[in-house]
Amino acid sequence: MNETITIIVDGQPLAVSAGEPLLPALLAAGFNIPALCYHTRLGAQRRCSLCIVEVFSQGRWKASHACTLPSASGLEIRTASPAIHRLRALAAQMLQARAPFREQAVAALLNDVLAAAEAAGVAVAPPRAASGVGGAQSESALPEMAKGCILCGRCVAVCRKIGRSYLTFLDKGTKLRISYAPGAASNGCGACRACARLCPTAFIRTNGQTAFAASLYPE
Repeated sequence: MNETITIIVDGQPLAVSAGEPLLPALLAAGFNIPALCYHTRLGAQRRCSLCIVEVFSQGRWKASHACTLPSASGLEIRTASPAIHRLRALAAQMLQARAPFREQAVAALLNDVLAAAEAAGVAVAPPRAASGVGGAQSESALPEMAKGCILCGRCVAVCRKIGRSYLTFLDKGTKLRISYAPGAASNGCGACRACARLCPTAFIRTNGQTAFAASLYPE
């Protein structure tokens, strides 16, 4: 059993297990921390960036992902501030660009993040027009059948966890995408449906092979 330690959250002490990831500890304690990519079975993916908190370190507050931050004695964090709301709102808008989502709770969560920012007095800029300037991938640049995937990585992580590795990330930056791995077709993907069970947006309805066919993503 891990040692119980005390951390400071929003100015109040909180007892947690030493080394425990901060996000599940905060959620268990009743703190309202938004998150989409984290799952208890898979751990942190650090992709949606909705779980941003601030850590007091070396005399100033620094932004950090709660899903990857381990609990340690003396840790002092805050879960709400103008900077936190601004970063969460930016992340929410980036995810909204991949709408529509089959799982309606996803859109509701993103709207709640933006509403919380506005309620805190943080100006939320409207999404930029889909111009593609500077090589940025706009909403209209997404293939129609690819909309609804937020690239959270849960499917890739669970596929690796069960020892199959049929799904993988390809490219990087604005070209980052999830793909059905080359050569995986002959291995019989589709029976376990583990990726479909853990997909937070319900983008994967059957299996990885049908959801991430290469033809859905332009080179």
